[in-house]
Amino acid sequence: MLAEKDDLKEKLMQKEAWPATAAKYSLHAVREGICVYLLKKDKAASEPVHWLCIKCYQLEQKSILQRTSKGTRGYIYTCYICQNSFEVNDVPKWSEPAV
Repeated sequence: MLAEKDDLKEKLMQKEAWPATAAKYSLHAVREGICVYLLKKDKAASEPVHWLCIKCYQLEQKSILQRTSKGTRGYIYTCYICQNSFEVNDVPKWSEPAV
């Protein structure tokens, strides 16, 4: 029971912290039809520029997309939580948010 209680406490703390985490990111189009959440430059502090998986973000999970290989048209990025992947000829960099 104590382990279950600790697990619930941890989940509650993560849920309460999500709005602050989410506010550090903006929606960004990396290619037509492909969007990610991009770390805002002014919120970066010591974090390197990176993208978050849009699906996981909507589920209030922070999942950094990883470049896994080189495809025919660019690099393939994969989310290790939901296994979502896409190919884009770009790398994470700060730019204007998608409109």
